[in-house]
Amino acid sequence: MDRFTGSDLLCIRGERMVFTGLDFEVAAGGALILVGPNGSGKSSLLRLMARLLKPVAGTMAWNGADVSDDPDAHNARLHYVGHMDAVKPVLSVAENVRFWAGLRTKGGESPIAATARALETFG
Repeated sequence: MDRFTGSDLLCIRGERMVFTGLDFEVAAGGALILVGPNGSGKSSLLRLMARLLKPVAGTMAWNGADVSDDPDAHNARLHYVGHMDAVKPVLSVAENVRFWAGLRTKGGESPIAATARALETFG
């Protein structure tokens, strides 16, 4: 059965250690329930799992293989929808779209081509 695991994860945001020594395991079709007060690292862990952030230490693996060894395969397995607005106001529309296109492209399409296609689609 497929498994996504994290072991001995360390997350630092800004200059604050959010969590250290964190382990998780999620089997295919399973769920990981995160409970805790604001600032305890729930969103940070989800961002690590989606590879939007990199852990300072520790590893995340899919069926024992480090997800950083094949980021395209990992990106194809997940869909991340955060609770905050994902549009960065310091970036242009094209730069915002290019960032997200870089996480998920069709058939090896470059992020630049995916950005152009998306901008044309939405006018």
